[in-house]
Amino acid sequence: MFEISLTLEGVERVDRMLRDIEMRLTDLTPIWPKIRDAFWEYEKQYLSSRGFGTFAPLKPGTLKNKKRGSDARPFYTLSRAMVDSLTGRGPMTYYRAEPQEMEIGVGTGPAHWHMLPRKFMTARPPIKATTMIAGKAGHIVLDYIANGKK
Repeated sequence: MFEISLTLEGVERVDRMLRDIEMRLTDLTPIWPKIRDAFWEYEKQYLSSRGFGTFAPLKPGTLKNKKRGSDARPFYTLSRAMVDSLTGRGPMTYYRAEPQEMEIGVGTGPAHWHMLPRKFMTARPPIKATTMIAGKAGHIVLDYIANGKK
């Protein structure tokens, strides 16, 4: 009678690694703040660069309505509360994180107006900004799931 015995070295380590990955897949809350901050940084760059140069110049009537003294400023300096909220520092900032999902944006106020198409401006739905940071968010998620890097 023959007896065959096999010993696979490293099985326990691989098993532990797979359990760790499974655990990280069930709870992404440790990385949501990093993804949230990447979104807020994108919004900050987008707004401070006037939409990366895509914002149309303000019309004379709009400038007249926005004048304060002799200073006519674009919306992103006049609407400080909205800008602060879009970049994570304002009264309308909305952020909610659960183990499997995260929501971020502006919960109320004038920001909703910008999500609707107008004859003079295209709509800027929330998904547009989300897709802009998808590459960065993907790296954050992958590093966390595979390596536990927070």
